[in-house]
Amino acid sequence: MAGYYSSFVGEFLQAEDEAILALLSLKQSEHFREIQERQLDAWRKQIALLKTSLKRTVAVHPAASEWGLVIEFPLLRLQKRLDVVVMAGQTVCVVEFKVRGESYPAVDVRQVEDYALDLRDFHTPSEHLRIWPVLCATDAPASALTEISDGVSSVARCNADGLHDVFAALAAAQRHRGEAQLDCQMWEAGAYRPVPTIVQAAELLFAKHDVKEIASAASNPENLSTTTEALIGIIERARSNSEHIVAFVTGVPGSGKTLVGLNAVHDERFSSGGQQPGAYLSGNSPLVRVLREALSEDESRRTGRRKADARRLVAAQVQTLMDFLREYLKAHDGVAPADHVIIFDEAQRAWDAAYGKQKFNRAKSEASIFLEIMGRHDDWAVIIALVGGGQEINRGELGLSEWGKAIAEERSAATARKWIARVSPEVVSGGEATAWQRLFKGELPSWAEIDPHLHLAASVRSYRCEALPRWVNAVLAADEKKARSTADATSEFPVYLTRDLEVARSWLRKNTRGQRRCGLVASSGAKRLRAEGLGVSLGADNLDGVAHWFLRQPGDLRASYALEVTANEYACQGLELDYVGVCWGGDLIWDRGKRTWTPRRLNGAVWQKVGEADSQNWILNKYRVLLTRARLGTVIWVPRGDRDDPTRPPERYDEVAEIVSAAGAHSIQ
Repeated sequence: MAGYYSSFVGEFLQAEDEAILALLSLKQSEHFREIQERQLDAWRKQIALLKTSLKRTVAVHPAASEWGLVIEFPLLRLQKRLDVVVMAGQTVCVVEFKVRGESYPAVDVRQVEDYALDLRDFHTPSEHLRIWPVLCATDAPASALTEISDGVSSVARCNADGLHDVFAALAAAQRHRGEAQLDCQMWEAGAYRPVPTIVQAAELLFAKHDVKEIASAASNPENLSTTTEALIGIIERARSNSEHIVAFVTGVPGSGKTLVGLNAVHDERFSSGGQQPGAYLSGNSPLVRVLREALSEDESRRTGRRKADARRLVAAQVQTLMDFLREYLKAHDGVAPADHVIIFDEAQRAWDAAYGKQKFNRAKSEASIFLEIMGRHDDWAVIIALVGGGQEINRGELGLSEWGKAIAEERSAATARKWIARVSPEVVSGGEATAWQRLFKGELPSWAEIDPHLHLAASVRSYRCEALPRWVNAVLAADEKKARSTADATSEFPVYLTRDLEVARSWLRKNTRGQRRCGLVASSGAKRLRAEGLGVSLGADNLDGVAHWFLRQPGDLRASYALEVTANEYACQGLELDYVGVCWGGDLIWDRGKRTWTPRRLNGAVWQKVGEADSQNWILNKYRVLLTRARLGTVIWVPRGDRDDPTRPPERYDEVAEIVSAAGAHSIQ
């Protein structure tokens, strides 16, 4: 990954300004059609300022001539580009210029800090280096510099005159530590493997970027692209052979199932007249609302479209399952859909025939209905069924077996399509990724074929700790020994425990730097958290509030950063934050004597044990959702309770804290 311009400082000082500008312009034109005069003017001023400051530095510290210098270093994640990177000894200095800037706004500080964090987290050569983010607002008042520390330093602020002080500090740090100069060419060529959020990834895909540019699991860099190619092959096979295929994709929580499905549908090989052959469908209305709002804002920003037009464009490609069904069961019953390919997210949550009768007056399961609708295509059709495990949180969600039953029934009908299946091995064996559910009760049918490429084994959500989903599963399975061994075997295990809500908030604020996002989540059944001051919780009934919570920036009280409002499992399922505070409620307590979890429901002013097995699983799954929302770190807050409140006895909360701590969570005070 090369910058637009790169050289050693000594070479840079000897180069003609116009030659540098010409190279920058050439590289820019390869990515964008037009170069604005404002950009050229900014580059001229940056080059002049860099030369002035670096000449003074080299005159006093000759070793600075061997430093590396990169102008416009691209970070493919969200089309970011770093203005300037200076490599001095073993320190990487990231400089963000605001030409004619007269102050140091918080949004600009977060921007350059986020660049530095991206290098640390996703750029292999930078992982163990010191990274110093610098905001240079050329016309701002002078500001004292921060110190260069290990890891990512605090953001330094300087004006045009102060840039020399930045380079002098770099030279002094190199001399003080006696460091050898970093190999700048190796640094620039190093692997950059970004892992964006699902919202960021969707924005890139809609802007026609390839999955290979977006994310790769640390333990298996080819996992996402391999699964994507397998899906593209299935779509091509269906189109070429006039077949109807259901592809079942599995993966651990946060492994990128939605990402590969979106990427397959948006592959350029299937576009026609600027249109894609398929759509993403989800029964998760908060996820759809957040994606639609983010994508329409991005589309409007990138293309200049009116916001209303961008919303209409996005709405056709990101739909709720219910909207799709209303369209083709009521408004256009019997008509083949406009889409030849649909992505059915969280397919294991498809509802049963009883719900179909209630909602659409058809005594058929959701799986059967979708097979019937997509079977209206005479030529070909593909359903990409994305399957997770342990995410069922609603009554009527039958799980995987209903899909196998529905395909078999559809094939046996005299007038139906002969659907075939390409399946992940996990849906056949019933592995951990599917919460041990199986697609078929007996042997693999002749019309189904196993494809190992359809399983995503590595988490890219929790990219700094792939052990997190295994730990959560072990904790909720009451397997204390397995949970502890998982935590102990993982360096920098990212789960923490506190009994104080303010400590949890402080931890979240301290760790959430740059443009990373934090927030509080809680179970919809955690009714007594209101006694702790958390009476408002966002759910699927407040879609505008959920969109604000996930998309608005710091300073906006509606944003998750405020740490005032919790999102429940319905609001946050399928979405993610960088740092999460899980607020533990009284609806799931630990029985120390029986060594098991006890799911409960608040009935009036009394907690009642939940006896039905499905209902118990739904409550456990609520916490599975909440505990797997974080990409970087989770802090679990277990309240202390109140002896004077019979709904909050301290001993119940103490037992929860004991098991979470014994399972390996780090206690913080």
